[in-house]
Amino acid sequence: MSPAQQIPVAQPYVPQQQIPVAQPYVPPQQYVQPQYVQPQYVQPQYVQPQVAQPYVAPVAARPAARPPSRGAADKAAQEAQKQAREEQTARVLWEIQGIFGGTRPWVWLLATIAFLDGAGIVGLVGYLLFATRGRLMGPAVVTHLGSMFTAFILMISSMFLVAYARKMGEFVRDPTRYWLERSLAAQRSVWRFMALLTLFSILLVITLVVALTAGTVLLMQKP
Repeated sequence: MSPAQQIPVAQPYVPQQQIPVAQPYVPPQQYVQPQYVQPQYVQPQYVQPQVAQPYVAPVAARPAARPPSRGAADKAAQEAQKQAREEQTARVLWEIQGIFGGTRPWVWLLATIAFLDGAGIVGLVGYLLFATRGRLMGPAVVTHLGSMFTAFILMISSMFLVAYARKMGEFVRDPTRYWLERSLAAQRSVWRFMALLTLFSILLVITLVVALTAGTVLLMQKP
């Protein structure tokens, strides 16, 4: 065998390079900024140590309280009624204080008018007596006497009204039962005087009517 016809020697197998396959496009991920979370502070709780309590012996159960006696219940009811009466009295006194406070100026005004009227009548009659030198006769004398009597009544009425107004003023300043009784007593005096004056006026009018009627009849019977 010639050298040219030598048997080929087996070559080692070399694998072929693989062709890279195209991968799908993946977009890059967006950058997310991390958020800062503030740590929460937890305040430690103080736990008070337990102290051993001293031993307390059990107490025997007390007997049930007795219901209040009838006398105590009646006393409590009386105290409650007394307190209610006092509150009602205070409320009534407060209301009367407001009423007297509004009435007092009118009483003062009426007393002033009555006094001025009486003083004016007295002054007028005195002037007439001085001007005529006391030479008034007949009906003029009766008229002047009636005027003086009217002035006297008016001035007395003003005195009662002044006393009533003063008592009301004391009650307005100090709203107590004492001054209320004083004010009502002064008011009673005013109404009593007015009632007596009215009765006297009625009797006087009746007397004058009877006298005038009798005089007229006597004059008619004369020939």
